[in-house]
Amino acid sequence: MSLTVKTYAQKSYPFTTGLSIRVIANYNRAALYQDPLAYAIYKGAFVAPVEGNNIENNKTGNDPKWTKVTADTANKFRIRGGEGTYLYFSYESAKEQAAILNMNGNSAVFVNGELHMGDPYSFGWMNIVVKLKKGRNDFFARGRMVQGGLTFPEKPVLLDVRDATRPIIVAGSGTATMKAAVVVINTTAVPLKNCRY
Repeated sequence: MSLTVKTYAQKSYPFTTGLSIRVIANYNRAALYQDPLAYAIYKGAFVAPVEGNNIENNKTGNDPKWTKVTADTANKFRIRGGEGTYLYFSYESAKEQAAILNMNGNSAVFVNGELHMGDPYSFGWMNIVVKLKKGRNDFFARGRMVQGGLTFPEKPVLLDVRDATRPIIVAGSGTATMKAAVVVINTTAVPLKNCRY
């Protein structure tokens, strides 16, 4: 069995610099967890962080401060700290557009205030379609060993064969009913129907 997939050029933007903070958070296995940064985002009054400021964006008190961080040569951030560590990235978009966010090493990510899943085991398969607004877009990733960036595919629909589901072929057994599956990424807001690739 063979699978031929056309690949199209994609523009990419890796996150290489950002800000980091470690907040006093408590997740555990409780139904409700404590996270002051997530709460600030939820309230809707949160603004982009500034280096040297705390979560409330002021320099008073002994609260944790945002510090500048830079990725290594593999574009991976290696931050010291434990539970409650956040990384902040921003992307300036010239227009409103769809993009694919691929981030790994994080347990969750907020994109312009909207919570999305993370990829804590760094499989690299978590492609999240996000709608970027014109101007600054904010990304808050929860985690310490984070790597990520945006891609801008030239086609609105594409296949990702990295996480394919394939049958096991056994010699002498029939192969007529074997099926395989690949991930279809739809960057539009319209459901796909009767598609052929």
